[in-house]
Amino acid sequence: ADSSPLAQICWSNEEMTAQYILNVENILRNDMKSEFIMLGQEDVTPCCSCENCIEAMEKYKNHAGLQIVFANKVAKAVDEWLAVNQPGRKISYVIYAYHETLGAPIDSAGKPICEEVIPRDNVIIMYTPMGMNFAYSIFDDKNATFGRNLLDWQSLCTAGNIMIYSYCINFNAYFMNFDNYDSLQSNYRIYADNNVSYLFEQGPLNANTPAFQELKIYAMSRMMWDASQNYEEVVRDFILHYY
Repeated sequence: ADSSPLAQICWSNEEMTAQYILNVENILRNDMKSEFIMLGQEDVTPCCSCENCIEAMEKYKNHAGLQIVFANKVAKAVDEWLAVNQPGRKISYVIYAYHETLGAPIDSAGKPICEEVIPRDNVIIMYTPMGMNFAYSIFDDKNATFGRNLLDWQSLCTAGNIMIYSYCINFNAYFMNFDNYDSLQSNYRIYADNNVSYLFEQGPLNANTPAFQELKIYAMSRMMWDASQNYEEVVRDFILHYY
């Protein structure tokens, strides 16, 4: 595995996968209410670079492909366990498309590299476009890579099986205005039009930032609920009644 103590788990390790499956089953045994479980990945850490993972990378194109193969194995095994131990219970398994797993495992023709990298119907991709220029639409030329990645994931996943983990903060400049006002509605509409089922915005919890944060939170919340609303009217209404 990668020599760093902060590396991702080794997605090609069968022994680890078997233990991981047992861990997920134990979580669900003690939590009878949850409908989703995040299989996830560690934040901003390198993927495993053992010989097996490198060999798998050649087959599945990228780390995202290998992660999907791992997630499919976990989902299949846990679903079989659920059928016996908790009949009728349905669980969705969520993984990130983030940093080294940002790009979908598809070829130049837009087709899956192989059948194994197609997520199961209950494996959901949480696309996390960190590094995108949020002052512009995800389909703007300035965000070409991020827009293409979104469409690639849409082509790979079951309809509705894409979530978005978005940002309304610049971690390198907490006190600078994060100007996403003009792109907010357009991006939310794009997500809705591309069958995104869930949207999370990470904002500046641990810092004071300028530029009408109350307005931004309100506008984002309203547009998340219904991106077809008149954005300018939502903004004017809040300014009139709050400020």
